[in-house]
Amino acid sequence: REYSDRCVPVIQQTLAALNAQSDDRIRLACVHGHYADAGEIAANVACTLGVPMVLTGHSLGRNKLEHLLRGGRISPAEVEKKYNISRRIEGEERALNVADIVI
Repeated sequence: REYSDRCVPVIQQTLAALNAQSDDRIRLACVHGHYADAGEIAANVACTLGVPMVLTGHSLGRNKLEHLLRGGRISPAEVEKKYNISRRIEGEERALNVADIVI
């Protein structure tokens, strides 16, 4: 939550500054995240600000884990150590659960 907590005030300040300079009401239409880390941050920001979230999942941790283990050259423990795969999957699943649109 560290990054998303820091993003929200910046977004709010930016919107306030834009609205101060415009006759039209400017609002945030959506938050868009890519991959696991940014997807999870986007999910947190979207929930905090009450706006829709879009996720572009270029690759998914569950698929990567399955592919790596199927090759037989790396153990589950090595995959976890090298890729922190369980954390990645957790973040992706949060993002997928929150996303209004998945690309």
